[in-house]
Amino acid sequence: MKIRQLINKLHLVLGLASGAVVVVVALTGCVWAFEEEIRYFTQREQLFVTPQPTPRVPVSRIMVTATKKPANLNQIRLFGDPTRAVQVFTKDKRLLTVNPYTGQLLADHNQETDWLLVNLKLHRTLLLGDIGKKIIYWNAWIFLAMLMSGFVLWLPARLRQLRNALTVKWQAKATKRTYDLHSVLGFYAIPGLLLIVITGLDMASHGEKKKEKSVVYQNLSSPVVVDKAVSSVLKTDAFETVRVNLPKDSLNPLRVTITYPTAGLRRESAFAFDPATARLLDAKRYAEMTFAQRFWKSDYELHTGRILGFAGKCLAFLSGLIAASLPVTGFLIWRTKRRSQHQKQMIPQSRKPIQV
Repeated sequence: MKIRQLINKLHLVLGLASGAVVVVVALTGCVWAFEEEIRYFTQREQLFVTPQPTPRVPVSRIMVTATKKPANLNQIRLFGDPTRAVQVFTKDKRLLTVNPYTGQLLADHNQETDWLLVNLKLHRTLLLGDIGKKIIYWNAWIFLAMLMSGFVLWLPARLRQLRNALTVKWQAKATKRTYDLHSVLGFYAIPGLLLIVITGLDMASHGEKKKEKSVVYQNLSSPVVVDKAVSSVLKTDAFETVRVNLPKDSLNPLRVTITYPTAGLRRESAFAFDPATARLLDAKRYAEMTFAQRFWKSDYELHTGRILGFAGKCLAFLSGLIAASLPVTGFLIWRTKRRSQHQKQMIPQSRKPIQV
């Protein structure tokens, strides 16, 4: 068996085995690409406020407002945009939004019933928990292999055939048109899909990283400690978001992560503080990071296309649509070939002479 035939067989087997998962992951990814726009349109009153000339209330005031609800706080998210409400995430999967100028509670949202988050969970786990995570993870590796093998199969045998390999013959027969939709669109989508798959694998592997050492910290002594920690690193620089991660347990410090406005790779600095005293324990500033570190820090923006703004989201959306179409057109090509082979096998039998 020639190498090209072996690659074609491998491409077919992998495609039939993983096609359904690829369709689900790709379509849910298309929806998530415009998650921000959907939320801004449907939840505007919960997420936005009217800017005030008064200073913003401290984080401790936000915590006091949030703890009126019977839930443990997990993360507090501040925004540099003066029209954005503060977001408070709780351990029981609720999202509280608070007016940053008055400290007033605006909304209490149950994330378990949020259809966009259900869509994200379907994208990440197929709603199957840890088993689904593993299925998605290994399916991503399979899809990566299919992209590589598909590129090899796309390569024209001769240079003069290159033009035909780059265009869809819309006037051709349905069989040829289906093949072109699979081959040509797949080729054009390879760069975007490679980036999406590689960054997706990177994000999926984050949970596998183990801590190098365990340190026991004291409990958070007071909400004022959070104010001290945030004010010590926020300074006067313009910021995009400030994420305050409260300690989950005694093995976790108080963490403050600041992202700064950028038109390229993420500019993000992360700080760790003693929960009892707000003493700075560790600092990872974006200015000290290498290009590779900033690249992988930007995996979410690269994965969703947000790094290029709305245009990038549109590209991610189109790449997802093509990815969802590839298993469908691939299955149609396979089914057509099977039928053709079956008909060829039946022809000799129908031509046998009738014995009297």
